[in-house]
This record gives sequence, C-alpha cells and structure tokens, in this order.
Amino acid sequence: MASYYYLISSLPSLSADAAMPFSYSDFLDACSGSVDASTMASLRALSVSGAASDVSTGADPDGAGSSGGSGRTFLRKWNAFYGALMASINSERMRRLGLPDVRTADRDFYIDRVAGEAFAAKNPLEAEKVLLRAEFEHLDSLTAMHYFDADVLFGYAVKLRLLERQRVFTEEKGRAEFDRLFQGIQAQIGV
Repeated sequence: MASYYYLISSLPSLSADAAMPFSYSDFLDACSGSVDASTMASLRALSVSGAASDVSTGADPDGAGSSGGSGRTFLRKWNAFYGALMASINSERMRRLGLPDVRTADRDFYIDRVAGEAFAAKNPLEAEKVLLRAEFEHLDSLTAMHYFDADVLFGYAVKLRLLERQRVFTEEKGRAEFDRLFQGIQAQIGV
C-alpha cells in the first residue's frame, strides 16, 4: 500500500464553503514527484464524476497492490454515489415535469433527500451548494479511517475538481445570463 505522508500532509484542507486554495493543475504538479505513473495518469484523467481511465481495468481490483494501487475501489464507490445522485436529480426533474420516474430500484433515501433539498433551494447557486456539501460529506465518509493512502489522495482530488466546478457558478454571472436570456425571449415575442 503506497503512502503519501509528505504529499497529503502538505496539502491545505478543503471545505465546501471555502475557495480553492490552488488549481487542479497546481495539485497535479505537487503530486508529480510523489506518486507512481499509474496513479498520476489516473489523477490527470479524473473528472468531477470521478471517472478515470483505469477505474475498471487492471489486475488490482481493490487498489491495494504492490505500488499502492490507484484508488480504483475508492473511485468505484464515488462513481456509484455520484451516479445515484445524478439519477435522483433527474428523477426529481421528471417528477416536477409530471413525467413518470424511470428508476425502479436502488433508491437511496439520503440521496433522494439531498436531491429534494437541492430542488427546494431558492436559486440554482444555492442548489449547487446543497449538492456540494453532500458530495463533500460523502467523500469524507469514503476517506474516513484512511490516512495518507490512495483513497485520501483521490478523495482530495475529487474535492478539488468539485470546487473547480463550483468556482464557475457565481450569483452575478447567473443573474447576467438570466437577464441576457430573458431579454432575448422578450425580443423574440416582441415585448
């Protein structure tokens, strides 16, 4: 099992309510001298959904091989949560549109509650914050009882990707885009 004592202890803490301390690119630079090539490739391929090119491949299904694995089990668990969250959000959208829910099994009360809270938020930015807090909480649960290993490293990477995504949402930009779209609609209907 690979240990990343120095690397992980040198990283600033991340919070769903705080700004990114540095970019994902800076994070990759910090990792470059401390992780093996396979783990580095997985970190480079990581997306918000946790997808990485080698999540479902390789002979080390639980990410605990001689090189410490690449966090495959962690990423599979994260992907399952994120997929269920997106399915619940889509289900809530369909319900609100009066369409039938296509999900029949694997419903999770907590995830459905989070999706409901996001839809009940007063604006899209607040909804994103609800989702981000729930995602951070789940990532914390996945990395609990892990110290300085690939799970913690990938948990940190996913959190940083989520913050990177969140950074593009601002109330001012959202209001400006809404006003632009609304004016376009008014112009089309001649108001």
